[in-house]
Amino acid sequence: MIRKQLQITEKQNELLKERAYQEDCSEAEITRRALDEYFKNQKEEKEMKIKEVKLNKNGVEVGEEENPLAMRYFSDNGNLPSGDFDVDDIEGTWVHIEGEHTNFAKYAYRSIDNSTLIPENIFRKKGGIKK
Repeated sequence: MIRKQLQITEKQNELLKERAYQEDCSEAEITRRALDEYFKNQKEEKEMKIKEVKLNKNGVEVGEEENPLAMRYFSDNGNLPSGDFDVDDIEGTWVHIEGEHTNFAKYAYRSIDNSTLIPENIFRKKGGIKK
């Protein structure tokens, strides 16, 4: 029943049966393990939100300059965020990521929303985030 709901193919079903036989456990146990892994991966994918933003020299997203409620990415509850960045060089494309990621050459961590800004080119060179 669960396998039908997850739209497991016949091939996948056969692989699950083979794995159960090889590991000398029930198909139900293998299905439970597969579901645990599936939901763990789903949770990890949902937990980390990554957004690319193009900012002007004031740290406001390009196109939002006239909006008085626009998010000021380089404001951390009225102060500058912590990190290694040049306040006079924030214009450009940044990657906005949930969580604290301080292992980049240039970054700005915002404690107010537990997020980090990383220049897009540095983010790509380093290969993104390693889980």
